[in-house]
Amino acid sequence: MATREELRTAALATGKRKSVLVEVNGQSFEVRRPTPRVKGDIVSAGKPGKNGLPTDYAALEIEAVLKCTYVPGSDDRVFSRADEDSLLDGDCDVTEKLSKAALELMDVDTASLKKTSETTSSDNSSS
Repeated sequence: MATREELRTAALATGKRKSVLVEVNGQSFEVRRPTPRVKGDIVSAGKPGKNGLPTDYAALEIEAVLKCTYVPGSDDRVFSRADEDSLLDGDCDVTEKLSKAALELMDVDTASLKKTSETTSSDNSSS
């Protein structure tokens, strides 16, 4: 049986986070699974409603792209906060590919999340 210290050491060991390479416009981007702190930032950006689902899916996607997209093999993020408006107003395909990979690494079912978010948004706009 392991000691408390052995269990603690194993749990807190910093290893390489899970990541995937995503091809966009002929370039490879590394999308990494976020840390719990960053995951919280991403979820908060989506402005969770009473049901816990995001009320601002675009903000959720953009935050995931900003915080989880890296130059492959480095610790350099591709995007900064200064790129937020360009991402919001840019090619939806780029944002969707990168954010889908990030959200899937967070174990989020992106298809049902987006569908539920769109339903919630249309329900709110018809009030």
